[in-house]
Amino acid sequence: MSVWWWPFRSRPSFGRRAEIATCFHLRRKGFLLLASPFEASRGEIDIVARDGEMLVFVEVKARRRDDHPEDAVTPAKERRIVSAAREFRATHPRHRSRPYRFDIVAVTYPDGRKPSFHHYVDAFRARDAECVRRDS
Repeated sequence: MSVWWWPFRSRPSFGRRAEIATCFHLRRKGFLLLASPFEASRGEIDIVARDGEMLVFVEVKARRRDDHPEDAVTPAKERRIVSAAREFRATHPRHRSRPYRFDIVAVTYPDGRKPSFHHYVDAFRARDAECVRRDS
């Protein structure tokens, strides 16, 4: 698994630090991390992981306060994530036949230091060119 940021920045951005914290959080929950980030021609996936046999594409949204960062995942962003996920599956044959889902992890820093995580499992689904947001 590649979770990288050095030597490209002396200190990762706030968003990248939240992604790194989310990687550790998901590992504690038993996920196997495959890539972070995965950059595709039409978008980026913050974290690609496996939860058992399920391939999971994770979008991380972070805020310094608890103001629902998950709401920042727009339908246009969902379409870009789905497009990047299709590219990941096309370029990684051993994962092509796995079932997959799209999760959102909302990260907030209510006390300014320790992150708080809210994991929305199967947050939206790909339906041809459309994305369908699932109620959590």
